[in-house]
Amino acid sequence: MGAAVRNKERKPPPPPPEWDPYDTLWKTRAEQCDAKDLYDTEDVEHRMFRSDWGKALQHGGFERFLMKMDDDGGLDEDGDGISDEVQEVEQVLWEHHNLIYHIFDYYATLGSSTDIFHIDFNAYQAWIKKCHVAVKNSKTCSMSQLDQLFALVNASGLRGDKFNKDKAINRYEWLQLLVRIAICRYVLPRIIPDVSEALHHFFNIDLDPHVEKEVQQDSDVFREKYCYTEEVTAVIEA
Repeated sequence: MGAAVRNKERKPPPPPPEWDPYDTLWKTRAEQCDAKDLYDTEDVEHRMFRSDWGKALQHGGFERFLMKMDDDGGLDEDGDGISDEVQEVEQVLWEHHNLIYHIFDYYATLGSSTDIFHIDFNAYQAWIKKCHVAVKNSKTCSMSQLDQLFALVNASGLRGDKFNKDKAINRYEWLQLLVRIAICRYVLPRIIPDVSEALHHFFNIDLDPHVEKEVQQDSDVFREKYCYTEEVTAVIEA
């Protein structure tokens, strides 16, 4: 009887602690990457975008070009010293930043180079063809004109930038290139005279429906489903 009472009073062992990827080898990423997390936070993505956009505006007089191309020119109704249209273009780019950077990352891995931080000319042409960016018989957005646009943006890069490879497009050049293509496709032929509206149309109608499924992959989803799992982590740690 005494043993039975003792067994009845014995408490079950506490459950093992819940598995946490932050307590594994993956914590190194959270310690070293810009996000200071296992995932790419919106804050770090916005800081990346702001850095790229700031450089794009300095690149080859691009900010002046934007104001010249837009139907409202350099109008600054809020008086903050920045053209309203430049701010509107920035907002459209940020709204579509996932698509923008997904396309860049995907096409930067194509080609013979091992450099995954630039899009070379062959990869650029592959993107043009896949997304049907060139307009047949266009006076402003033909294939040959888009080739020239690649050369123009590449040639006017920021001086002394060691991360700006020759004959290839880096991230801030990519932002500028996309805006210039939207201008060539819609603003110059007066189809959509407003630059930010033309850019929004370009993303929604011309790019998003035509990019490959692989382009749309989300790196954070991949990390969560295939990297930060107990089974995968155990194999790597072993």
